[in-house]
Amino acid sequence: MNARMALMRPLRAATFKTTPSSPSSLLAARVSRSQQLKPQTRSYSSGQQQKTATGNFYKTFTRPVFKTALLAIFTYQLIYYAWVRLETDEIKVEKQAEVQRLEKEVKTLHAAQVAAAKNSAGGAVGGSAEEGKGEKSKSWYKFW
Repeated sequence: MNARMALMRPLRAATFKTTPSSPSSLLAARVSRSQQLKPQTRSYSSGQQQKTATGNFYKTFTRPVFKTALLAIFTYQLIYYAWVRLETDEIKVEKQAEVQRLEKEVKTLHAAQVAAAKNSAGGAVGGSAEEGKGEKSKSWYKFW
């Protein structure tokens, strides 16, 4: 507080001793008073950087460009996810259709093999009952 008062004493003395004759001198006195009251800022080695046109451009447009890029990336990822999802659904449908076709083919081949075994067993004379039981107890996938 004492330092502030010490700064203001010469200013008060100069202000009261002389009366300004014109408004411009009054404005000059106010400007000098405001400059004396401001604390001095430290000047570093880099000094104050001047604002360039490029700096102003990036300061103005960095945030909108970033938001637009982020929105574009999000939209792309969303569409890509939907595309991959549709592709996998299509592949699943194709694989299920192939599995059903192959199961039908296995059933027809198995039925043909069973019919061939009955024809060969029915035409043979002197076959024992145990041989027939052994063949019937075999699983369907043990053809050989």
